[in-house]
Amino acid sequence: KLRKFRWSALPRISRLQARVINTLLTHFPQTPFERGFKDKLRNALEPILHADVDVWFDGVKIIDAGALPRVLAEPCCAAVLGLVPRTEKGLVEIDLGSAQLAIDKLLGGSAEDSDAHRPLSEIEEGVFSFVLLKALAVVQESFGSERQIGLKLEGLHGTLESLQARFSVDEPLVCLSFKLFIDKRVGSLRLY
Repeated sequence: KLRKFRWSALPRISRLQARVINTLLTHFPQTPFERGFKDKLRNALEPILHADVDVWFDGVKIIDAGALPRVLAEPCCAAVLGLVPRTEKGLVEIDLGSAQLAIDKLLGGSAEDSDAHRPLSEIEEGVFSFVLLKALAVVQESFGSERQIGLKLEGLHGTLESLQARFSVDEPLVCLSFKLFIDKRVGSLRLY
């Protein structure tokens, strides 16, 4: 059923939010969005996951101060990234279903038994850290060298409580949202 388009139905953003997004898109390095970057990422991940992998940029959002606990579902799969030599940290959130699928594929499973409501065990976190490190190596090779930043995986967290020890959840954040395809499963990947 088609509905008439109404400008009033669009979400409202402030002028400050619009300026932040425009500035981010202007100054964000182009390397992750260049032709061939996704091929490098696929070449690194597909052999170890034995699956087709793809990532599509979905959008940019502003997360207000203190709103991250409402945005981040628990249990979660959130990786804290150090951006050496800077003091700021990055956060990568992958939906649990995609993380469990990647772990099962890496270990040679059929990836049929996944429960997106179950947190990752310590062993699963270690296995998934390996997948993240492979992806970070590709990002470091292009983005890191372009911006002279060293990406460091500081920890993988399944709860907001454990995440708060390494990452400030009370500050305003910019969220880059991506669609993550592993075989036929569509998941999400968010960078904060």
